[in-house]
Amino acid sequence: MVEELRRCQDATDNAPFGPPDRSERTRKRENHVLRSICAFAALALVVVHCGIPGYAGDLVLGVGRFAIPVFLMLSGYYCYSDDGHAEARITRKTMHILKLAIFAKLLYTLLDLAYFCSGVMSWDEFVRATLLWSTTNMHLWFLYSLFLMYVLWWLLGRLGVDYEKVYFLIPLVLFLDILFAEALPMTGIDTTAIGEMLYPFTAIPFFMIGNALHRYRRRLEGLRILSIRCTAALILLGGVMSAVETTLLPGANLYIGSIILAVSLFVFSYRVPEDRLRCRWLEYIGRNLAVWIYVLHPAVISLLVTALGPLASETWFFYAEVVLAMLLSIAAALLVQTVSRRLSGRVARRA
Repeated sequence: MVEELRRCQDATDNAPFGPPDRSERTRKRENHVLRSICAFAALALVVVHCGIPGYAGDLVLGVGRFAIPVFLMLSGYYCYSDDGHAEARITRKTMHILKLAIFAKLLYTLLDLAYFCSGVMSWDEFVRATLLWSTTNMHLWFLYSLFLMYVLWWLLGRLGVDYEKVYFLIPLVLFLDILFAEALPMTGIDTTAIGEMLYPFTAIPFFMIGNALHRYRRRLEGLRILSIRCTAALILLGGVMSAVETTLLPGANLYIGSIILAVSLFVFSYRVPEDRLRCRWLEYIGRNLAVWIYVLHPAVISLLVTALGPLASETWFFYAEVVLAMLLSIAAALLVQTVSRRLSGRVARRA
């Protein structure tokens, strides 16, 4: 368990959306804004999964769809380097995310076992949660999808395939997902089930978008449409579009506005000067805690609702839950990070 915790902490230094590789420090500057965006995205997921009722909940869910694409783009972004060192570390990244996924699955299996033993969960629900998913561990699909993306990237590298040649999958997969998850349902054709099946495959285009943004960064820097003002305007446009699309089709897995918002936020992060828009506590969360907030927040929310019992059904609680869930998720992430660092330090001293 000590070794597992140490390896999982290492995963926050690489993937899925923690700090970049240490070898990537050749940039001489740290992207502080991107750290803050990662923290904001992680906390946005906490709010989304609190299940706020009514239109407010639909609006939060719709606008919050930007978070996962940002994390995927970040992972793809740090799988490219001019000298090839990032590509050479794909194997290590793959093992990191695999071990993190296993650790998270074991954690939620123990939580579901506790629910089963206490009578909260039936045997059938426990078996389904263990073999497939439950409301508490459904978010782990992201870790599985990211692991498969790393495997795909590793295979392409081993086969000598030029990564640029697979970028055609970006518009193809996004088009199919938007078609079945949003466009056709708006016309009255029920294809939401197909859209839900396609949603995990959105890891492919967003991972590749991040990779392409890094590969073509120098070419893109001169484009006026990617200036700070233009990207800020695109961020606003993406948020407004997400809200409008949510009104027209609540509960869709992905919106066009989500794509615009996620890509614009990502580009905006490296267009801002290094000493601007600094927020130390958000940077700390984005750098050190985001991965643990993502892994732990459904468990925090579930335990919070279970502990409060009948109070959880009160209208006022849904809004108090958001604040409590964010604070407790940050506290839990900080606790796990502190424990894992101390344990890894002891292992290092013994070695």
